[in-house]
Amino acid sequence: MFTEEKRDAIYPHVIAVIAAVGYLYLNYKYPQHTLPKNLKDLLTASATINSIVVGFLATAKATLLSISGGRAIKFMKSGGKYNVLIEYFMTAVHYSILTAVTSALMLLFNFEKLPPYAAYFICFWVFLSVGSLFSGYRIIRLYSTILRNN
Repeated sequence: MFTEEKRDAIYPHVIAVIAAVGYLYLNYKYPQHTLPKNLKDLLTASATINSIVVGFLATAKATLLSISGGRAIKFMKSGGKYNVLIEYFMTAVHYSILTAVTSALMLLFNFEKLPPYAAYFICFWVFLSVGSLFSGYRIIRLYSTILRNN
């Protein structure tokens, strides 16, 4: 049904959508249990971690450019996979930047009196966080393969 290439291209987004829809469902079904008491700490950690991830991805991308003469990179370029890898890097960077910024902005909320539409902001944050996690994992998995074969 799906080739490995297609699966790799979409799975971070699909899992992120499932997690966001799952959050909305749980918020509808059990609204009193969907916000943890330490949400501000979680948002602070999310902003910090995703900022670090952006730096890691930038460093990994620079390292990739420095080994561009290696066997694995030449093979990827000849097979048209190099640009796909760069796209995966950019997707992970975008998810991480958006998650860090959204986390920082959500720290401005008054969590004692959240408006009813706040669940949608949190749903969006869940989407970005899960997308960031899985797109980052995709890069680490593929990058490890490249380094092992280089």
